[in-house]
Amino acid sequence: MLSQTLLRSYLDNRVVIALIAVVIGWALAQGTVLVRDFYRSWRLKRALLEELEDFQLIHGTIDSLNEGNREISNFIRATSEKLKELKKNKDEFDSTVEDWGNRVKALYYMARDAMFHIDFHLRNRKSPVLDFLGPMHQSYLRFNEEVKLEIENVIVDARKLNREDFEKFYDDKLFPPQKAGNG
Repeated sequence: MLSQTLLRSYLDNRVVIALIAVVIGWALAQGTVLVRDFYRSWRLKRALLEELEDFQLIHGTIDSLNEGNREISNFIRATSEKLKELKKNKDEFDSTVEDWGNRVKALYYMARDAMFHIDFHLRNRKSPVLDFLGPMHQSYLRFNEEVKLEIENVIVDARKLNREDFEKFYDDKLFPPQKAGNG
């Protein structure tokens, strides 16, 4: 009798241990699924936030560029007629032309900046991380220097233009004055 009780107790313990093992296995499997899903969602959220930051940077740059284009169009309209009058006052004329040139350079720089960020994003679709003081930042600094050189080269080349040759191709009819409120 004692041996049957021991045998039954032994089998009951094995069944209990087996059931406990099944429950623990099931709990670990559920925990693994939860951890895996949490990690995937965290990774997806991080990637979406990086993508959103890149998009906002590009979108903001293009918005600034468009606003700058509107401003320079208004400035050109406002000053184009006055430039003829300002030729009499060399200092004011030179100041206005310099201001005009600075605005054009700023717009050119903004356009090239937008091109850099779009190009960087397209070349790094999987991980377009905009690091600070890393390789991407170094390439951006080199890019800035190249743009400055481009601008300087355009200015140097423009100063070499013969005004009489320019006047042969320039046609006032291509730039009619616009009425106020059309910009």
